[in-house]
Amino acid sequence: NGELLRANGLDGVRIEDGAQDNIIGGETPDAVNVLSGNAGFGVQIRNANTSNNWVIGNFIGVGANGVDGMANAESGVLLADGASSNQIGGSDAGTGNVISGNNADGIQILGQGTTGNMVLSNVIGLNASEDAPLGNTRNGIRIAQGASGNHIGNGLSAEGNVIARNGQSGVAVEGPMAQANAILGNSIYENAAQGITLIGGANNGIQPPVIQTLNPISGMAVPNAFVELFVSDSGDGQGKTLVGSANVG
Repeated sequence: NGELLRANGLDGVRIEDGAQDNIIGGETPDAVNVLSGNAGFGVQIRNANTSNNWVIGNFIGVGANGVDGMANAESGVLLADGASSNQIGGSDAGTGNVISGNNADGIQILGQGTTGNMVLSNVIGLNASEDAPLGNTRNGIRIAQGASGNHIGNGLSAEGNVIARNGQSGVAVEGPMAQANAILGNSIYENAAQGITLIGGANNGIQPPVIQTLNPISGMAVPNAFVELFVSDSGDGQGKTLVGSANVG
């Protein structure tokens, strides 16, 4: 019952100082946590050796009905300060979180040593039914301060995130120390800035491919790249529908 929800004065859930193997949420409707309206983050996972924690099937920044916004004052989820090999969402039915309507980013991944984290099958910036906007104020996902080797989607259709209608970019990767962050198989569309933004040498400043012909599709990309092809239904230049992929020699 949404009328019974009461916010916390700090975070909804905090996992830190080497805590491991915790599961927040579950795959069935009765396991859903509403981690919303808090004065801090919806979920905060931080510090070295804080690993193998799963956040699955929750509403984060969203009310119990999955429709109304109930913003956390900070981002929906924070992974920081060396937290590694944690998973936000999953590939099985019901494991994705709805992370929308928060007052900062949907997800922040920050700091050197914050690596190997997986963000899979979440809805970020829409309501639970994916039929109305409920954008996070800033980016859907922000990776910065040297966080490297994290995965946003994993190249499989069952593991891609839907990242839409956020106030800045869908995914922003910032700074020269933020490298090798994979952004694969996601549906990214109608964000206020770009779908994916690389800032200040992040991910080696890799340039997007250039399509030269459509029938057949041909173009140019950096050597040894893995290229995904999307259709942009709204003409926003972002990638809503994945239609193919290829390795570039």
